Amino acid sequence: NIATAGTQKFILVVGHLHHMIEKRYGDGSQFGIDVEYVLQQRPNDPWGALSDVAQATDLHGPALVANGDVIADIDPRAMVVNEPGVAATILAVRSHIPYGVMEVGVDLRVLRFVEKPVLDAWINGGMYYFRDVSGVIGGSMLEYDVLPVLAGQGALRAVLHTGYWRAVDSYKDYDEVREDGLDPPPSRLVARAREMFLTS
Repeated sequence: NIATAGTQKFILVVGHLHHMIEKRYGDGSQFGIDVEYVLQQRPNDPWGALSDVAQATDLHGPALVANGDVIADIDPRAMVVNEPGVAATILAVRSHIPYGVMEVGVDLRVLRFVEKPVLDAWINGGMYYFRDVSGVIGGSMLEYDVLPVLAGQGALRAVLHTGYWRAVDSYKDYDEVREDGLDPPPSRLVARAREMFLTS
């Protein structure tokens, strides 16, 4: 999606088993893009790793940042908003609660069940556009160190998306995405890892 929208330069923040990702995508030339890798030195600190590289390489200008576990059918160009006072945009989506919900009356009688309802609220969809990434680098957690500051300044704008969106946090999520037809069949390695996970 991002590459077909015209983006040529990619920086992938990687951690555990990073060599597998690097082997799969290489320098990106086979896909017609340029890929660089940043190895995070601290666990669960992708924004800090990206900030370190941005400061060391004087990375600046517009940047699209996306969580690696999110699949959405949004055109990334929709994230680009050039409005006065807006420094960044954030993808806003509605998510399904992954469980069935019970409605309970005042007398504690169960009234009905609703299977995996959609939240009546917007959540962070895991994709962001920064007009100038050099102005927001720093900190280690994007969601705690950067976005709240921008929101407090009135400089963060939501891009509402009501199309397809899934966070892939488990093998079950991955299977459901495949059932939706948005991912190719898993490699033998992924299939074996899934088998080990489900039988352990």
